[in-house]
Amino acid sequence: MKLNIYIDKRPNKIGLFPVRLSVSFFGRRFITSIGTNLSQQEFDVVKSAFAGESSLKKTSRETLKELLRQLHSISDALDWEQAKVKRGEIEPVDVDLPAVINKVLGRSQKGRVEPKKLPDYWHDFISDERTKKDLSEGTLRQLNYCRIKLFKYAKNKPLDELATKQGLQDWVTYNVENGVNNVTAKMYLNYLKWFLGWAYRSGYCGNEFERYKFNLKIPSKLERNVVFLTIDEIEALANVPAYGRMAISRDMFLFQCFTGLRISDVYKLRHSDVSDMVMRLKIQKTGTYIANKLNKQALAVLSKYMDNDGDTIFPHIVLHSIQTDIRALAKLAGINDSVTRVEYRNHERIESIHEKWELLTTHAGRRSFIVNSLDLNLTPTQVISYTGHSSIQAMEPYISISNKKKDSAMDVWDAVAESEKESIEDEIKRLEERLKTLKSKH
Repeated sequence: MKLNIYIDKRPNKIGLFPVRLSVSFFGRRFITSIGTNLSQQEFDVVKSAFAGESSLKKTSRETLKELLRQLHSISDALDWEQAKVKRGEIEPVDVDLPAVINKVLGRSQKGRVEPKKLPDYWHDFISDERTKKDLSEGTLRQLNYCRIKLFKYAKNKPLDELATKQGLQDWVTYNVENGVNNVTAKMYLNYLKWFLGWAYRSGYCGNEFERYKFNLKIPSKLERNVVFLTIDEIEALANVPAYGRMAISRDMFLFQCFTGLRISDVYKLRHSDVSDMVMRLKIQKTGTYIANKLNKQALAVLSKYMDNDGDTIFPHIVLHSIQTDIRALAKLAGINDSVTRVEYRNHERIESIHEKWELLTTHAGRRSFIVNSLDLNLTPTQVISYTGHSSIQAMEPYISISNKKKDSAMDVWDAVAESEKESIEDEIKRLEERLKTLKSKH
């Protein structure tokens, strides 16, 4: 599939040129007008932004932003149809190109504007946010899970009905009653509020939803058992024989353990980001820029891939496969300590016991770096400078599980007790010597 935009050679009465779209789709070609008129300069700006060669300035007029959004939406819609063809679900001839494009543009086949429904709003929301933000693969996947649930629950509900306090309460209740724990229900609530926030700013609904407070219990800090690997466990994982994809998955995970990077940043790490033993890059999630010296362990991992072709250092492996590989290798490495998990489903508290390898995700690599760094006496401030956390508060869950720091803190009390014991023994010796002296005089 290929999309191309161009302008008519003949301007209209005020000197603007109609923008047209050309689509090539499995040997078929379709040309249509977008319905927007631009100057040559404005068109060049939009075309460059659509090609990913530049971005629109914040000062760009709204017409250009709307056109770019429409183009991305059309591209996404056609990508979806193309994927269905490749999966064998439909034939290329079954795709009604005019209908797909007109639906995105809000036009009927006869040119009438059709009222938007929830799927249309959601499609525009994703297109807008992907244009403005560099959304990670994980975030897009979670948003898609939320979309599936939301459409099943409220596909035909008016947007204004969702954007109320009662609308959000009903959404939370629906998720909890359908087997979702409270933490996941809160996550889906936050995704819906993100979507409604976009809709409110776009003028599609009110903002009563902003006053809704989530009131279900979630595990406390003491109940949350943060899963990470100790230094000995990391070494055991590294020593398990692995080949092919599993070896690459492990190396990506180990690199997280030695650097604290999120998997989204490991994915996009380029050869040009590493030089003179220093890794320089912009963190995808927070936008923070880091320039970190790499330790020997991280450099040893990188040395296997620095000569690879391609812009990124590590070959791309889908997230699910990496996590499956890590769990399999961790099981072979004997990383099987019992871990108690606490969750709340509505008002019920549920405990379950798992072996540690069962709970490993790629984020456990980042957690491992943080906790082990604290155990090795790096300060939270120093660790933040490596991980790109937004604040010291974000480090609190990890500080609370830094076992060696807790143990050394308890050693202070042992030292006090030992000091008191020595003081008493010294006093007894002094009194015994005094008593001997008195006896000798008599």
